[in-house]
Amino acid sequence: MSPRLSVVMLGRFALTVEDDALADKGPRLDLPLPTTTKAQSLLAYLIVHRQKEHAREHLAALFWGERGAGRGRRSLSTALWRIRRCFAPYQPLQSDHRQVTFDFPGEVWLDAEAFEQSAQKEHDMAALQHAVDLYQGPFLPTFYDDWVVGQRQWLEALHQKTLLQLMHGYEAEGKDREALRCALQVLSRDPCCESGHRAAMRAYWRLGRPAAALDQYERCRQTLAQEMNAAPSPVTQALYEKLRGQTAARDAAVIDRPRVASRPVAPPPESETIPRLVGRGEEMAFLLECWREAAAGHGHLVFLSGEAGIGKTRLLAELALRVEARRGRVLAAACYEYEQGQPYSPLIDVLRAGLAAGGKDIVGQMSSWQLAHLARIAPEMREWLPPGTGYMVDAAIEQKHLLAALNRFLVLLARRAPLLITLDDLHWAHPSTLAWLPALARGAADAPLLLAAAYRGEEVAPGDLLTRIVAQLEAEGQARTATLPRLSAEHLSDWLTGLDAESVGRIHRH
Repeated sequence: MSPRLSVVMLGRFALTVEDDALADKGPRLDLPLPTTTKAQSLLAYLIVHRQKEHAREHLAALFWGERGAGRGRRSLSTALWRIRRCFAPYQPLQSDHRQVTFDFPGEVWLDAEAFEQSAQKEHDMAALQHAVDLYQGPFLPTFYDDWVVGQRQWLEALHQKTLLQLMHGYEAEGKDREALRCALQVLSRDPCCESGHRAAMRAYWRLGRPAAALDQYERCRQTLAQEMNAAPSPVTQALYEKLRGQTAARDAAVIDRPRVASRPVAPPPESETIPRLVGRGEEMAFLLECWREAAAGHGHLVFLSGEAGIGKTRLLAELALRVEARRGRVLAAACYEYEQGQPYSPLIDVLRAGLAAGGKDIVGQMSSWQLAHLARIAPEMREWLPPGTGYMVDAAIEQKHLLAALNRFLVLLARRAPLLITLDDLHWAHPSTLAWLPALARGAADAPLLLAAAYRGEEVAPGDLLTRIVAQLEAEGQARTATLPRLSAEHLSDWLTGLDAESVGRIHRH
């Protein structure tokens, strides 16, 4: 089998050889790069234009033109010598006193070429997704030669075009999460792209997150005003008005729904109201103990960790059901992988859920500066600002003031009825959300409030910000933690009623 050279130029520059003849070193070998930047740029140029004959005078002028013909040719010879040392024993450089050719003795795979080939297949969703997956960053990001800059700009434009095609394709197929992910990638590179904003608004709406859809329009409006001194197009404004009208109609239906007068009756047995939970008795008892302590006026945080699919979300839902059965109030939010670059996303959901759950009645107890800060992330709160109060949109406003205003709102809400906030998939949280955790722990220490958050332990490295925050809060006595183990075979057997022991054992091992 002939050797295969894999070359990565998108996001970084790396060379790998796969060769069965390298058994003593393993089938894959990472090749070193030349020691100088000019030699690396020359190598990249020769690989991109491989199997072509390049005149030495042309290469010397292209890379060392400022040194003159004689010194440029000497610098070229030195760079070629450095490249040969990196490729021993393959010797892909074929050269004489007139010309140079890069001809590797085997297959050459270049990620930039594979990206272009897949991106050209405009009607093949799998190929377009493959192209986006290949694009791990700008072409040779640390090089600034003219030939690199031109190629980099072309590939960046092709990547943006591919993302837009993929976004529209996923939307047409009804794959809203995938469409949203593409839309947010488009906006991370071009915040003024209105088609990306509109696609994100539609995806949020279809995913059952109308508040996020309206927030997306607000981000679009602010960005266009700041970057281009322009307003959103009539198409974008029409979409916003349509979604806002549908949101208002839905909220009115909820508000107008007849309510049953509260009366002091005992809650129904848990077996009648709560789905059966297996194998989490200890964890559930721990969470209920945390809730009782919080409901008594000792607010704190509790963190659940565990691997993907082990039941963290299910346990948070179970806790919410039992808190509601005990006449507590529950606000639920989650972090999403496709929103990792969006500040405050779950906090906006918490705030709006609190407003819908009776929080509008406590707005009058908050100061104008607090309302102004909250209006930054929930624009509909502007209507409660006193006349003459400025609406602050400057991103440089201190984050701590916004978090303090949110915590003041939540504490006031908790004093009306003990409050549980569940926050799922915390491993995907934006730093702004993580900054809220210690602020909430301090601000709600004497309130009947519990925050129960869950995250995947394998997604969080020991030195990550989330790990440090959890450790600090636990050391200060403001948080408690629990790690969910896998279910035992006995618990699985209790859950899979009717299966024989052998089948249960096989499923448990799997």
